[in-house]
Amino acid sequence: MSEYRIGSTPAVLLLALVSVFSTFSVTGETQSESDLLNQYMQVRKIADSLQVYNQQQQQLVSSQEKEMATLSESIDNVKHMARQIPPLLEAMVANLGKFIELDLPFRMTERRAYLTTLRNTMERADIAVSEKFILVMAAYERETEYANSYETYSDVINLNGNKRQVDVLRFGRVSLSFQTPDFALTGVWNNQTREWQVLDDEFRDEVRHGIRIAANALTEDLVGLPVAAPEDRR
Repeated sequence: MSEYRIGSTPAVLLLALVSVFSTFSVTGETQSESDLLNQYMQVRKIADSLQVYNQQQQQLVSSQEKEMATLSESIDNVKHMARQIPPLLEAMVANLGKFIELDLPFRMTERRAYLTTLRNTMERADIAVSEKFILVMAAYERETEYANSYETYSDVINLNGNKRQVDVLRFGRVSLSFQTPDFALTGVWNNQTREWQVLDDEFRDEVRHGIRIAANALTEDLVGLPVAAPEDRR
């Protein structure tokens, strides 16, 4: 008689057969070979079913072990990345600060203030790394949006060593110009020389027109704004 070694299958098969022969000995009745064969086939079906079930469980366990190994590797990778994120964020904040200082000098007080706040946030241990990451990305997005907008605002600039109250007109990052409230002086920022330069009166009306559009005093229109000429590097 064949033996099925599938988990607890031999025990099940043996118990089933013992039950058959116990019935024979207690009743004292002789069962036909056909009845014995039927009972044996029933036991064998049970054993076959247990074998299939056992194989399915083994496949399931094997699959779970692979998933656990993959998950463990992923956790190790996350821990490694978590150690790299803080230095990356600090570098991003430092680079953002350099960019602001080299950019057109619009709203510098405001931009330097939120950069200082961002630096202080990076040093706080009570703020999660994920939240710091969100704040840094928001700062980058804020700077990016300046390139696609225009505005006007009042500011005090250093013009030829003197402080002057002016109306500033920013058009993206293409042009940054100014005009005094009495319209006497009109100028543009030269990012090559890193200073404001006064323009001829031919730009006075155009800059004034642009300021009124940016202030929503006029509808949008074409404006000939001054742009500082690039430095000749020949």
